[in-house]
Amino acid sequence: MSNDVSHSMNDPPPPSDAYRSTGFHSSNNFQPAMSNDIYYFTRSDNSNVVQSSSDPIPEVTKKLTQGTRPTSRKTKRDSTRTKFLGSKYVAQELPRSIQQASSSLLLVLTPMFIRDFKEDARISMIKALFQENLFLSPSELSTIAQKTLDTMVTRCANQNPAHWPELILWKSGSDGKSCLTRLKGVLKEIHGDFQEVAVISWILAYGLSLDITNTRYEMQATRVADLTLLLSNYLFADKIVEVTMNDGRIILCRTPFGHAAILDMLEHIISCKQYSCYICLNVESWKPRLTNAIFLAVTTCAWSLENALSGPWSAATKDFQTNANRTRYTKLKSRLDPGMLSDDERLRLDELLDDMCDALKHIIDTSRTTSRSTAISSDFARKTNLGYTGILYKVIFRLQDYI
Repeated sequence: MSNDVSHSMNDPPPPSDAYRSTGFHSSNNFQPAMSNDIYYFTRSDNSNVVQSSSDPIPEVTKKLTQGTRPTSRKTKRDSTRTKFLGSKYVAQELPRSIQQASSSLLLVLTPMFIRDFKEDARISMIKALFQENLFLSPSELSTIAQKTLDTMVTRCANQNPAHWPELILWKSGSDGKSCLTRLKGVLKEIHGDFQEVAVISWILAYGLSLDITNTRYEMQATRVADLTLLLSNYLFADKIVEVTMNDGRIILCRTPFGHAAILDMLEHIISCKQYSCYICLNVESWKPRLTNAIFLAVTTCAWSLENALSGPWSAATKDFQTNANRTRYTKLKSRLDPGMLSDDERLRLDELLDDMCDALKHIIDTSRTTSRSTAISSDFARKTNLGYTGILYKVIFRLQDYI
């Protein structure tokens, strides 16, 4: 045919789409029909390709006859994907909007800022627990933890309004939720510190040392009798004193929460466990914090005595965070309700709280002075490279300046 266009061996074949566009199958037995409005391309393998005589896209036909394909106009974007040891790409570049949001977040909320924020939130949570309640139910604990976190966010936003959107985004993220969980765990940490002191102090605090001249059975019977008596009628928590009346009569007077073991535990908690910055006895609202600390101390003392009642002959150790101990704590708080104490007991309790506050403030001041003296001595030893023996006299001389 005169109208056929012949291709050489160097010309590439037309794209596969050109075959599918005609609607014919690729079977070897199929022969396309001829008509007046179609013509053929003659290929090197003597096969024919049908093409319409009235070509609607002459530009494409021209490119096909020239043996060229249209190049893609897509531009290859730079990628920061990571490839390890010939493996497939495992990471993909973040969208630009997310990159901008992340960069602005990190620009304002630095790691140091987040660290200080978490520490301040933890301190605020401890103070709130001492102020409100030290034996909350799970729902109450979640409420006060959320309130503490929200208060910290608002406080930081008021100090610097630019932190507000970033703090809201951070609080709703995984790190903010983790911070909230840790705030809920603060109560368990406080309980653990009180438990640790109670476990190691109950023998001396209540004078329950064993008499080694007795037999094992006698020691066990005496210990059980003493513990049972202490756990009855708040004898492990209250102070019982004998008062001689004008007529010579001797009566027993009770001072609620006046047992020496309670003050001993609070002294250990403040001086050894460093709770002096949380109880804050130098402010006007010191009484709720002190009374809540007393209630928890009494609760842990009862718990340690109950465990001791099981004795070394029993391997059972009771859990502390139970409904029974929460009920005991609540019942201890109810002793301060009107009508629960006599007028004499109320008067003695008020005097006890004032005296206990003064004593604990003195302990706090002494512990701070000792810590400050130790820090000064440590810094002096570091700068002068003195050994422990060499700084011993320096420490004594500096302590004399504070006494």
